[in-house]
Amino acid sequence: MSRQVSNWIWFPLIQRELDTFVERQNSHRIRKQNDVALPSGGRPDEFYNNPQLYGGDQCLIPVDPLEVDELLADSEDGELKLRYVDKDFEPLAEAAYDAIGRPEITLTTAWTVFIGMVQRMTDNGNVDSP
Repeated sequence: MSRQVSNWIWFPLIQRELDTFVERQNSHRIRKQNDVALPSGGRPDEFYNNPQLYGGDQCLIPVDPLEVDELLADSEDGELKLRYVDKDFEPLAEAAYDAIGRPEITLTTAWTVFIGMVQRMTDNGNVDSP
């Protein structure tokens, strides 16, 4: 159970932190520099989305997200590979999280939330749950 609670807390938290980092990195302005091989004088997301404005070529291959969803749905274990906790565990985790007041989960509070959820699940007899 502890591993499932840990995954339930940490996987989304780390993904959120990574998303924040990527957004911050890709939106900061790089000062203009002459005689450099890489683009400068703009933001990385501008370089990526409009490479032709910075002497580059658009090499992206468009992929329809609906087609990706269909491929995952057709795959026998596609959804399972994207899950970080067992399907049956999700409602138990949500109930424990509700019971401790749904505190914000941050890098600072994750351990406290983990302890509270495990304690709540143990008190409710969910120790043997997946």
